[in-house]
Amino acid sequence: DLDEKEPAKEDQTAVPATSPPEKEDASSKVTTVGRPQFRIVAGYGGTIPTRFRIPTSKELSKFDSSDPAQVLKTLKAKKLPLPEDVTGFVKSVVSTKNYGAFLELPEVVDMFPQFTPYVVDVLCKFADQIPARARQGIRDKFIRRLKGQRTLPEYITIAVVRLLGTEGYASKDALFEYFRALRRNAGAYIGRALLDALEAHVSRAEALEIRNYFSRADSWEKREIVRIVDKHLPEDEKRPWLKNVKTQEARDLFLVEQIRQTARKRG
Repeated sequence: DLDEKEPAKEDQTAVPATSPPEKEDASSKVTTVGRPQFRIVAGYGGTIPTRFRIPTSKELSKFDSSDPAQVLKTLKAKKLPLPEDVTGFVKSVVSTKNYGAFLELPEVVDMFPQFTPYVVDVLCKFADQIPARARQGIRDKFIRRLKGQRTLPEYITIAVVRLLGTEGYASKDALFEYFRALRRNAGAYIGRALLDALEAHVSRAEALEIRNYFSRADSWEKREIVRIVDKHLPEDEKRPWLKNVKTQEARDLFLVEQIRQTARKRG
């Protein structure tokens, strides 16, 4: 029969009709049939906080008698820690003022990567309270993470870059090394975040190297490069270059206005 169609081939990724239904634990949303355990985590649904909110006195009072080390031990014993487990550890540290325990936060992030922005925000806000040796250990752990994984999701990379550009954790060498090796398809915002983090730390020679990157940069990166050049290069080096950029990039009204403002500051 010419009208008869050949049966479609079975999609290899589809679940066979005879497969038993997946078992689901309503509390943890973990599937347990014939595959490793996993949990679906909402990305922008609000279940994973990205900023640390200072707890109220009433909230902290619940953790007055807690032991951060024991809370952490319980957290690590779980195959799939919940958001409340991570925030509970942080509140326990804040309540007991045992800020050295924050040295363990990079390991918590390894267990729950979605918490990286939250953890970084905690570390930045309590940088002055965390002992210097613990801050150095935290910084070194995040440097290894940045160097060891070139395929980190953009939001995680940006959080780590923010930490390594913050006073108390700053590592210009690690950031500049990552900037030099940055792929052009890595995402425009990563480049801008790197330049933002480097702005306060680069030398004149490094500012010149960043300036040479201008022709390959996107609009956001170009505006930050102008800020770095204006901040770190002497007048006789930056004025002719800024004048040329203003002419060549005349269509970027934000960049042109930024250059005008730098000129007004110089008088």
